[in-house]
Amino acid sequence: MFVPFKKLQAKVLAANHDHVTAGHVGMDKTTELVSRHYYWRGIAQTVQRYVKSCLLCQRMKSNNQKPAGLLQPLPVPDHNWEHVSLDLIGPLPTTLNGFDCIVTVVDKLSKMGHFIATTTTVDAPSLAKLMMSNIFRLHGFPKALISDRDARFTSEYWKQFIDALGIASHMSTAFHPETDGQTERMNRTIEEMLRSYVNDKHDNWDELLPYLELAYNNSRQASHKFTPYFLNHGTHPFVPGAALNPTSAAAVNPDTLAHTVATALTEAKQHLERARERQREYANKSRRHVEFKVGDRVYLSTENLKLPGPSRKLQERRIGPFTISKVLSPVTYKLTLPNEMQIHATFHVKLLHPFVESPEEFGERVTVELPPIGYARGDGIYLVDYVFGRKWDTIVGKSRPEWFYHVAWLGYSLEEATWEPRRQLLGIKDLIDEYDAAHPLRRGEATLPPWPTVNSKKKKNIKEPTKKK
Repeated sequence: MFVPFKKLQAKVLAANHDHVTAGHVGMDKTTELVSRHYYWRGIAQTVQRYVKSCLLCQRMKSNNQKPAGLLQPLPVPDHNWEHVSLDLIGPLPTTLNGFDCIVTVVDKLSKMGHFIATTTTVDAPSLAKLMMSNIFRLHGFPKALISDRDARFTSEYWKQFIDALGIASHMSTAFHPETDGQTERMNRTIEEMLRSYVNDKHDNWDELLPYLELAYNNSRQASHKFTPYFLNHGTHPFVPGAALNPTSAAAVNPDTLAHTVATALTEAKQHLERARERQREYANKSRRHVEFKVGDRVYLSTENLKLPGPSRKLQERRIGPFTISKVLSPVTYKLTLPNEMQIHATFHVKLLHPFVESPEEFGERVTVELPPIGYARGDGIYLVDYVFGRKWDTIVGKSRPEWFYHVAWLGYSLEEATWEPRRQLLGIKDLIDEYDAAHPLRRGEATLPPWPTVNSKKKKNIKEPTKKK
């Protein structure tokens, strides 16, 4: 049947794409379905415009394209300890000295690292003191400090601290820690080293850190072909393995030493530049260039969001659309988010999908009404940053005690962390299981209950902090 008018074409398309018997299939399948019974000039192009602008498809369909955003590696610094990355590993099993976390600090040029034992409850002022006494007193103040968006690094105290020292802050975008890949790699190395030497109770790892720090800094780095220790000191340290060679500790002329260090640093930079280019070329083979501008509307991927609902597999793939308020870099954008979304508004382009508005030719399209962002009872979305405590306690007004976990919320200070009952934390089951594995129950403590199945009546995953209502 020939369909001459736009209104009729829109009805045909709705029946063959939007209806439940059509299944919101893709462009090719919709074109074939429509063409079985109807035709008009440019039918394939019309179907393409219709399907591409379908609001439900834009929110629900998976993206089969290459990830957006070409790799933007940070430049190679000119001097040692000019650019420094900072991260925390934890929670780990609590040691006899009370530590359950490691602060890792790495120089981006020489790759030298320092490992500092601390606790998961360390706040911004205490972290600043650790940096001053363990890093800055040895190497001076860096030009830039690279970190993730941990609540300590986004706190007002930390901002004032590094501003006063003239240090620029480079933070990874939300859910895309590519900015600080160097620290992530070193963290894995530390964990592998600790596994080899820690005792059966896993409570002596803090005493091993000084030895493993020396071992790490005395190991040749694949990226620049030198050891971090050599690039900082111009010589190799005397270690037990060198005792068999008495000439290894021979005196070195100061002028020769200075020349050796300068030559080694120049060569190391060249190796790092080549490695940087190889990394960029390799990564960009599997990526595509996507660019937005201020005012563009985009959908945000729900890949990293803890949304309500019994099944992650059946939730929408994107929410929005939201307006881009600022372009921070070729791959980083700031969005205008509703107040109920208590998350950082800066995202990597790979998490954004362009919003396609429906053309006027299709009139007012009827689609399934999607639930609002947030919980049905009006709570906002609050993302858990990490878990750092557990206790057996009773809610006021309740007679039975239960397990509670101390939860730090993404974008909030540690002072605003809350104790949440285990039964309400199904949405962050992996984080809870990881914490429980690192902190085994002591003899005599109540056992941990099994997680509810997907058929449980309780569907809620995380609870909004009471003070945030």
